[in-house]
This record gives sequence, structure tokens and C-alpha cells, in this order.
Amino acid sequence: MMPAPKTTIYALTDPSGDVRYVGKTAKTAEERLTGHLQEAKSQDHYRARWLKSLQRKGVQPGVIVLEVVEEADANSAERTWIAHFRRLVGKRLTNGTEGGTGGRQSPEVNKKRIATMREKYKTQPGPFTGKTHSPETKKKMSEAAKRRIARGESHLCDPEHQRKAGARSRSGYTPEQTELAAKRLRLMAKSAAEARWGRSA
Repeated sequence: MMPAPKTTIYALTDPSGDVRYVGKTAKTAEERLTGHLQEAKSQDHYRARWLKSLQRKGVQPGVIVLEVVEEADANSAERTWIAHFRRLVGKRLTNGTEGGTGGRQSPEVNKKRIATMREKYKTQPGPFTGKTHSPETKKKMSEAAKRRIARGESHLCDPEHQRKAGARSRSGYTPEQTELAAKRLRLMAKSAAEARWGRSA
């Protein structure tokens, strides 16, 4: 019988030894550190900026193994360690999400990210300006959205979102726009039902 695949939960540390990032990998922690350093060269988020700031100073981050777990337990373990170190170092932790595959971004990261992007694109075009998705990409995006709705993970399933959307419809949309939006929601609900239960809503 083949042994269960293992996942390493690791942490990146600054020269003082403080934990600044928690992640998981099927590789060795050292191999993943090398990957982070390479990725940082072409990225511009909190972790990448921290790594580049260390490199400008001529120092390297450290890497430590926190835990080795079975693959099935990796997401839960990562979330637990992120929560632990967020309590210890707060905003110095460079993780952008709460951890785990598809981890939701923390509210403070979301708020800061939105504010930064709004300010940035006041003076320059967005990265997708003038471009369009291919039909294949649009199909994949649509299928992914339907799966999120079927699992109840889409913002469209949030009662607060529905309340705000309803208020906007009553206050700002024409009757034609409101009817079109209603049709789209009905179609999405139907697709979600078919994806989840194999039948129409």
C-alpha cells in the first residue's frame, strides 16, 4: 500500500527570526523558498515586496518547517498556523488570505488592496484595458462561477449582497435593465441547481 502523500507547512522568516509568511508545499521547504524568490522578481504584492526589500539589503529570508501533515489535512493545518502567527505578529504577516486552497482574503487585506488598485488606476490604464477574454476562457470562468454558486460560495448567495443589489435595482435601473438582471439571476440559479442536483430549479 502506497504511503499517503505528505505536505510540508513552512514559514519564511526575516533576519531577526520573526515569521513573515506561512505556506504549504509538496516540495521541500528550501525548494519552495527558491520558488518564492524567483516569483517575487515579477510580482508586486505584500510578500513579493518584502522579499525584494530583503534582497536589496543583501540578505535572504530564512525558512523553517512548522509541521509535516498528510495531504488531506494540509489546508486545515495551514489555516491554523496562519491564524496563530497573525495573532503574534499581526499585519507583519504577509499572507494575503486566511489559508487553505481558495482561502478567502482577510477583510483588512481586501480593503487595502481595493484602495491601492483604485488609486493606481486613476492615472494609468488597467492591465486588461483594450483586451478581451477568449471564448475558451469565458467558458471556464462561467463554469467556475456556476460551481461556486452551487456550493453556496459566491457573493451572489450572500443575503447582504442580494439586499444591496435589490436596492440598486429599485433606485437606479430602468425596468428593462431590472428585467434583464432578473433573467440572468434566474438562469444562474437554474444552472446552479443543475450542477448540484442534476435537475432544473
